[in-house]
Amino acid sequence: MPTESPIADTTSNPNIPASSDHATPTASKPTRSPIVRFLWSTLRVSLIIAIILFFARTSGIAESLTFFHPGHPNYITPAGYQDISFQTSDGLTLRGWFIPARTLNVTGPRPAVIHFHGNEGNVSQHIGFSESLPDSGISVLIFDYRSYGKSDNGGRLLNRDKLLKDSRAALKYLRTRTDVDQSRIGFLGVSLGGVYASALAAENPDIKCCALIAPFSSWQGVGWDHARNLATVLLPKGLDPRILMANYGKRPLLLIHGTEDRVVHPRHSPIIADAAKASGATVQIINVPEAGHNDVLWVQPNTIDQLEDFFKTTLIK
Repeated sequence: MPTESPIADTTSNPNIPASSDHATPTASKPTRSPIVRFLWSTLRVSLIIAIILFFARTSGIAESLTFFHPGHPNYITPAGYQDISFQTSDGLTLRGWFIPARTLNVTGPRPAVIHFHGNEGNVSQHIGFSESLPDSGISVLIFDYRSYGKSDNGGRLLNRDKLLKDSRAALKYLRTRTDVDQSRIGFLGVSLGGVYASALAAENPDIKCCALIAPFSSWQGVGWDHARNLATVLLPKGLDPRILMANYGKRPLLLIHGTEDRVVHPRHSPIIADAAKASGATVQIINVPEAGHNDVLWVQPNTIDQLEDFFKTTLIK
């Protein structure tokens, strides 16, 4: 009589695999729908962009890279120009030129204009805007901001407030000169320099007059002309001529702008003019036909004469 084969004990013999009937099923990973994946990816990209934009604004890197382009000190001082230097409130040495008034048979202190230049280069590339004034009997002080020209290095990032310190230091220096009539000081601000001419004029009511060439009314405003809404994200408000000129008061103001300016749109000058008029200023606007940003004084033959006449009328006569 045959005997029954014993039942295999798989629990005690590791060499015998367990029956598939008793295997534990593997949990499957849930899959997201295409819409959910798209939204999640978009959210991550948006967050990264927001972080980058926030850093660019708060660190000042966007403003520094956009507005400030210092030139190297590869220039010589022309005959008749004085090399000058002075200290800022944070200990930097700034350098520039003082061009004495070339007036025969006149002794004593002479009127003077501080020239706040634009955002590129150095004094040698900007002096053309003011070099004719000494022949009209008006001395000129032009200086380089920190990191520009032969002035001390101002660090890796420049910003509007650092250059305001530099501009205040220039006025402080001019007030120490005995060859300058302290009751007859005017400002000339060109492009970016219009910010600092406006700011110091608002702070110093004894300044007799101000001329602004191709100025912008606000930092975000000129940024908007080139980058639209991105500018309002990257650039903070503050130190805007359209606000500063509300404190200009009853003084003469001249605005010169080229109708074909592609760097600073000519719409900015009327904005500044309206703010100055509201404070009681006497404002003259000269719109130069066919002129751009850097050639505004030279396209039409009489524009330089008009600038000279403005300063002669307000500082000499």
